[in-house]
Amino acid sequence: MRPLLTIATWNLGGDGCRLGNIPLVADALVAADADLVLLQEVMRGDGWADVRYGVNQVDDLARRCGYPFSAWLDTSALPPHQGSGVKMVGLLSRFELSGHAPQPAIEDPIANGIYRALEVQADIDGTTWFVYTLRFSAHNYANFAEHCRLLDERIAALPPDAPLVVGGDFNGGAHLHGLWNASTQTDLSILHELPPPIARLVANHGLQSVTDGWPLRDQPPVPPCIEATDLILFRGPVERVRAVESRPPAGATDQWGFALGPDHALVVADLAPRGTAVALGAADLLLARRPVPKPPRRRWP
Repeated sequence: MRPLLTIATWNLGGDGCRLGNIPLVADALVAADADLVLLQEVMRGDGWADVRYGVNQVDDLARRCGYPFSAWLDTSALPPHQGSGVKMVGLLSRFELSGHAPQPAIEDPIANGIYRALEVQADIDGTTWFVYTLRFSAHNYANFAEHCRLLDERIAALPPDAPLVVGGDFNGGAHLHGLWNASTQTDLSILHELPPPIARLVANHGLQSVTDGWPLRDQPPVPPCIEATDLILFRGPVERVRAVESRPPAGATDQWGFALGPDHALVVADLAPRGTAVALGAADLLLARRPVPKPPRRRWP
């Protein structure tokens, strides 16, 4: 049974994912076979930081992977990244897109960048879904919290029953709740929870996370971080029936010495009509209980 919707999110690592790595990314996305791919830290291809590579990664991946629709939003607009064309957010889609709208930006005084969310509307089987691909501040907790508040405010303005997907690099784990001092851990138990700004967003709008229930993992650099970075949140007449993540091979570099492939995980989730998981579980149980036929007795001459 094919799910109603397969969604993927992947932070390609900005200037760490150069032109030579695009085939690796494209192969992974083709294998993921997602209907919607939310991208972060993608390159525009004509800014001063990436002009020598000369490719808009969103447009190029849409062509390589056969997606008929795509969209992108430049998010680096302050010095020294102004005009660089790096760290955009983007979207690949099998569904027609409309209503492209950048959401409010917050200046990060540490990174000198602007973090925004791109809102689009996707026509999925005659129903309008609101889709957000985003990257929030990784360096300033107050700005990160404000990003979540602004997104909360925007979703509150939508029809209360509007189905939606919110995904991308929330950078929630990067702040570590303010509980880490250098490498000294103060409270491990809270790492199993979403940061309060994301938790409020989820609770206020009845959102679910495709990675809900995943265990704590160690993610370099240490200390461990929670699953609050690469997230897919959703709302609608669907439920998660599968969620997986994968990482590209580590240790290799391209011709410019950059890491071969993104430093974030590719997260892929299948959403299906409510009740599908129970039906699939019942089918698996029925198959498990089905008696195994005995092999025929061998006839000796």
